[in-house]
Amino acid sequence: MKSVRILHLSDLHLGRSFDFLDSVNARIRRQELLATFFKAISLCKDKDVDLLLIAGDFFESNNVDSETMIALRKVFSSIPDTRIFIALGNHDFMSADLFENYVNLENVHIFSSDWEKISIEELNVDVYGRSFGTSHIKRSFFNDFKFNVSDDAINIMVMHADIVDREIKSQYNPITIEQISKSDMDYIALGHMHKASKAQRKGKTSFAYSGSPEGLDLSETGKKGVYIGEIDKNDCKMEFAPINKRLVIRKEIDVSDCETNNDICHKILGLLVGNESKGNIRNFDKNMYDFYLVGKSDINIDTYFIKKKLEDSLFYCRVQENVLPDVDIKLLSSEQNASGIFTQNVLSYMLSNKDSYEAKRALIFGLKALNGEELKSED
Repeated sequence: MKSVRILHLSDLHLGRSFDFLDSVNARIRRQELLATFFKAISLCKDKDVDLLLIAGDFFESNNVDSETMIALRKVFSSIPDTRIFIALGNHDFMSADLFENYVNLENVHIFSSDWEKISIEELNVDVYGRSFGTSHIKRSFFNDFKFNVSDDAINIMVMHADIVDREIKSQYNPITIEQISKSDMDYIALGHMHKASKAQRKGKTSFAYSGSPEGLDLSETGKKGVYIGEIDKNDCKMEFAPINKRLVIRKEIDVSDCETNNDICHKILGLLVGNESKGNIRNFDKNMYDFYLVGKSDINIDTYFIKKKLEDSLFYCRVQENVLPDVDIKLLSSEQNASGIFTQNVLSYMLSNKDSYEAKRALIFGLKALNGEELKSED
């Protein structure tokens, strides 16, 4: 049986505000989201993709400017031989009218909030899908799936969903692995999770989250992209294809050997340049970084200064510090003075709490305050 070639994409969040960036860089990132989608369209052309599956949260909301919609119409029109199927998610559930008004094309289908089945005879494919009708869906879509699925056709499903254990509740279309395995689908293109999963198989059904094609905040590290490959009745050959413009990178920097805030800046940039020369990171200055400063130091660390200094060379960074005072903590805790008693109490708390990050912060700031140092908030 002939296979069908698909590209699976989700959670682009076009129009996102990017509140953690300044207004100029936020605008740049919004434009880059659209440019990244154009990369996906180029893949559809280059790889002769039959079906482009968009599994929800294509938009951040229904508040999308007309310029973006006109650009989308043009780019969808550029792949007339690729059928495009879109299931709306919890963010863009109200955007169906936008597509109808701007992207009313024969090769684009937006699933309604009820289950639909679209048969493509020339490909021997049945595509099933359902959109969110509201921002929260507490009842699994699978509970209302009543179709008789063909044993002969290649069966593909597109939806925004949250895979959970049976006893776990979710407000975002909770589905279980058992429901997936009993769906009789050959492939389910899922959206909602911003981190790509591996393409998995349960029973006869393969499924995956493609994740967001771009890192949308500083928690979304690593390569981002889409799934592309071939599906038939017996096999699923899907490969992850990175298409992101920028990486989000989290790095822990030991500043124990630094004597000034400038030293810290030089160390960080030196590490980034070294990684690029080794081929570990390309175009390091284009990425977004989340730096955590650790170690022991008596520097009055100024994270705002470090951030601004680094952003002379980087697109964006956040700088946080968890640097302990350069003292013998155990020895200090044995002293019968304000610093010793304070340290004893914090250490006692840390011993009884697995997550001691906040306790470390309290120790750092507390000892600095007791030493009369100026305290600076982190940006």
